[in-house]
Amino acid sequence: MGAFFLDMSNPFPSGASGIFHGGPGEGGHVGNQWYEAFGMDFGAPAGIEVVAVFDAKVTDFKHPTPAPGVFGDQIWMRAANATLDPNDPGGVGIFYTHLQADSSVSIGASIARGSVIGTISSGTPSHLHFALAERRGGTNFGVNLYSAFKAGINTTTVMTVRFPQDGSPPTIL
Repeated sequence: MGAFFLDMSNPFPSGASGIFHGGPGEGGHVGNQWYEAFGMDFGAPAGIEVVAVFDAKVTDFKHPTPAPGVFGDQIWMRAANATLDPNDPGGVGIFYTHLQADSSVSIGASIARGSVIGTISSGTPSHLHFALAERRGGTNFGVNLYSAFKAGINTTTVMTVRFPQDGSPPTIL
């Protein structure tokens, strides 16, 4: 599979507090799973809307009990090139947590970039945790775009990201 491009925007077009709790390798982001080790934590008051970062399909959704659970709802989504096929061995995956999912979020749902996927849950501190992974050969490899997302907080700016699919880091065009 060759390189591909993906348009991405910030999960907070408005309402984020501007407090950043750490990105990959910072703020306690460690673990064996890409969605832990490559997490990005952006502060926001409870109730602020969170939008989809890119066009995707929901591949997994967990609503922990008792609600909202330690981490709130957990949403996994996949964009696989232009096909949005969650079975494609390439593409990009994203994980969101510390939110209360919108009723439009269910496994198999197609979600457009910029669509509301939920609101921030109350927590200490209230924030969104999300992580990105480039998929190569059916395996997720964490991606660090923390600085780019920090720079785009509270904007609707769209960035085009090139994913090389060869093990080198993605680039923002």
